Formats: sequence, structure tokens, C-alpha cells
Amino acid sequence: MKNLRTCTRQSIIPGKIMDNADYSKNPGESLSYLEEAQIQMKKRPKLSIVLRLTVAFLICFVISLGSALIIILTIHNVKNNYYFIETIHSYSLNLQKGRVYEKNYFLHQRNLADAIAYSSHAKEILDSEKQSFVSFDDEDDYLTMKEHHEKYHQLLIRLSKKPFDASVELYEQEINQSATALSRYVDEFRHKGRESIHDRLTLLQVVPVVLSLLLAVFLMLLAIFITTQMLWSLQRKVATAQRIAEGDLTPFVSTRKYYDEFSELSFALNEMIQQLASRQEMLIKFHKLRAIGTLTAGIAHELNNPLNNIVLTASMFKEDYRELDEEEKIEMLDDLVGESERTQKIVRNLLDYTRETELETRSVSVETILENTLRLLNNQIRMNKVKVQHDAENLPSIHADQKQLTQVFINLILNALDAMPSGGTLRISAKSSALRDSIAVRFEDDGVGIPAEKLETIFDPFITTKKEGEGTGLGLSVCKSILENHGGTISVVSVLKQGSTFTVDLPTSMIPAKLDDHKADSWQKPSGVQ
Repeated sequence: MKNLRTCTRQSIIPGKIMDNADYSKNPGESLSYLEEAQIQMKKRPKLSIVLRLTVAFLICFVISLGSALIIILTIHNVKNNYYFIETIHSYSLNLQKGRVYEKNYFLHQRNLADAIAYSSHAKEILDSEKQSFVSFDDEDDYLTMKEHHEKYHQLLIRLSKKPFDASVELYEQEINQSATALSRYVDEFRHKGRESIHDRLTLLQVVPVVLSLLLAVFLMLLAIFITTQMLWSLQRKVATAQRIAEGDLTPFVSTRKYYDEFSELSFALNEMIQQLASRQEMLIKFHKLRAIGTLTAGIAHELNNPLNNIVLTASMFKEDYRELDEEEKIEMLDDLVGESERTQKIVRNLLDYTRETELETRSVSVETILENTLRLLNNQIRMNKVKVQHDAENLPSIHADQKQLTQVFINLILNALDAMPSGGTLRISAKSSALRDSIAVRFEDDGVGIPAEKLETIFDPFITTKKEGEGTGLGLSVCKSILENHGGTISVVSVLKQGSTFTVDLPTSMIPAKLDDHKADSWQKPSGVQ
């Protein structure tokens, strides 16, 4: 897992771009930049997302309310216009009936009283609906119309008091002039009322469409805002959480223009990252101390047994030297040599584990290494009554150290033989994966298996499942170290009393991941490699 000092990403701080070299060289300086950026962020204008969303929904409400009010007012004006037209119609009807009786009077000298009555009704309508006329049109037109009607009405009254003679023709002319003027005003008012209704109805059709388009545009802008300001920020936080889960503890730096809830979330994430980094460092130190303790205890335990045997055998040899015959002396000396060789083997294995052996890499064939290894161990395989099933064909070449890979395969095969003391079947298969650019070599036995509690530590030094004195517990550790130097991995799956499967993954890249820089620079590519 990567920690704060080994991250490989870039963090963008407002006004400054820091790459990960800065983190690895001086993490304290990078954190100070982060803290400074957070302080600057807190000084920015506070504009919470809740407030912005509230304002947005208020604007939507205002637009909807404005649309409703405009429609209500327009409908109210249409109703008023209809009422005004009805008023004009009622006035015109009374005026027309009065004129009919007026014509009868001039033709037949009768019904003048009826003409005066209808004129009075029209005058009452004109007086009672003054506000309607004034609110609809200019007050001057209303007053002029009222003057003409008053003149028309007075002419009718004066005509009723006068005997019918030759002077009636003069009254008739004046009455016609006033009535004609009134008809003209009625037509104008009626025309204006109809035009006003038409305009209001057109407005009722246009306003909802315009306001709906305006609301749609605003909602689209709101959706864009939510997508860019919220969902995008959430996606960044999700990506940061996934990055943290993968072990990348690079601090998260907010680039928002305003201080809002996501800024606070960024601060909380950074606080969590700092806590994780701190605790990870503590865990690393703890595991280092634990590994040192395990290594020290293993060395002491492994060396203590042969050294005790050497001391006891040497002491007995010294005390009983004169009483021992030559055969017993040689036997005790053989024991001393055997225990010394055992001690030497433990030290050599320990050196192989701790020493960074220089890789002698070249293009090798995994198939060839497996065949040579099986040929080398053929006698031991037959003595253990183990049947080997070998399947490895058409594998690409890899760039590796042949001796070290042979050592890995020998250790794994010998472990499999030890796990099958009564014989069994060892299945060895090797397959290439173009998707992963690697070769997977599997060693599957049907032996005693490995206890579940030892699977997690099986690759640690001095961890062994064999009986005391039969193994050093360094074989799998050495295998893991060699494979890591080649950029590969080793894993195990085991079921107790059913067997174990060790899988070795080797990259097919031309240069191992841990090859020294100077060797990588001096290495010449094979012909045809671009």
C-alpha cells in the first residue's frame, strides 16, 4: 500500500502545481501548502449549496407565480372588457329604440314620450357606468359623449313641449346631428373593446408559452448547475475514496470558487487521509519491529539446536576421549561435522534471504527451466513414489535469471515432495496470459495441505510446516524475494489433508521490474523490438 510519501499522483493547489516528487522529498512542506490552501479556501465567500438551491427554487416559484398572476390579471381584464362591451351594447340598444320612436314622432306625431323614456334609460346607463368608461378610455371622450347625449335628450324634451309645426324640422336636424355623434362614439367604444379583448386573448396564448420556455431554460441551467457543481464534485469525492481504498493517500485539494459544504467535505477527507497516513506509518514501524523480532527469534532457535548438539558432543568427546575406541571417535566427529554443516546451511540460507543478489538476466524459456529442474530431481521424485504430470507448451520467452528461477522451482517441487510422504501426484502447468502479459506456473500436489492459520505467514522467514530439524523456514521466503526481484508474485491456495497449489506469476516484459537502472540502460534490445 502506498502512503503519503510514496504517492504517484499530482495534486493541484490553487496557484501552484505540485507533483509527487515534492511529497516524497518533503511531505511536511506539501502538507503546509495544503494547510495554506485550506486557509485561503476558508477566506473565500461563503455560498452554501443549500442557499443556491433555495434561491434557484425560489426563482422557479417566482416565475411560476408571475405567470399565474399575469394570466389571472389578463382574464380579469377580459371579463371587464366583456362587461364594458355589454354596457355599450345596452346603451346602444336603448339609444336605437329611442330613435325609432323619435322617427315615428316626426312621421306620425306619436311615441315621443317613449323616445324620451329610452333616452333617459340610456342616460342612466351612461351616468352609472362612468367608472367603466373612464377606466377603459380617455375621460374626455366620455365627457364629450355625455354632452352629446345630454343635448340629444334636452332636444327631445323641448320638442315634446312644442306644437308640431314647420319649426320641427330645425329640431329634427339638430337631433340627427347629436344622435349621429353618439352612434359614432358607440362604434368607437365597441371597436376599442373588441380590440382590447383580442389583445388580452392573444396575451393569454403567448404568456404561458414564453414563461414555460423561460422556466425550461432556467431548469436546464439548474440541471447544469447540479451536474457540474454537485454531481461532478461527488464523482471527485468518490474517485478520492476509491483512491484512498487503493492505498493512495495523496491529499485532496479543493478548487471551488466558494466555500460550501463540499469544501468542508474536502477538509474532512484530508483529515481522514492524514490520520490514515499517520496510522499506516505506525503499522509499518510495528510490522518492521515484528519482522525483526521474528527473524531474531528464528535465527536463535534454528542455530541453538545444532550449536547445543555440537557443544554436548564436543564435551562428551573431551571427557570420554581415552575410553572411546576409534569407531566411536569417528562417529562423534561425524556428528560434529554434520551439525556444523547444518549450521552452515542455516547461515547460507539466511544470507540468500537477506542479500540482494545481482540478477544475471537474459532471455530464457520457462519450459526449458522446468524440464531441467524435473530432470535434476528425477531420482528424488521416484524415491518418493510421486507421479508428475507436466503441461507447458508454446510459452513466450521471458527475461530472467535462469539460476534463480531454477532455485525457485526446486524449492517448490521439494516442498511438494515433502508434503506427500506416502506418494501422490504432482501436477505442474504453465500457461501464458496475453491480457495480463504474464506466465502462470502452477504446482499442485495432493499432500497433507497447510493449516489455515499458517497461510497468511507461510512466506515469512522461519515459518515452516515441517517437523523440527527438517526445514529452516527460509525456502518460501527466498522464493518470494527472488520472484519480487523479477517483478513477479507467488501465491498459495491450500486445503488441509487435500493438498496445496502454489502459483508463480512471471511477467513477460523484456526487462524485469527491479532490474538496476545501469543494467537497464546498458541492455540491448533484441532485433525486431521497437
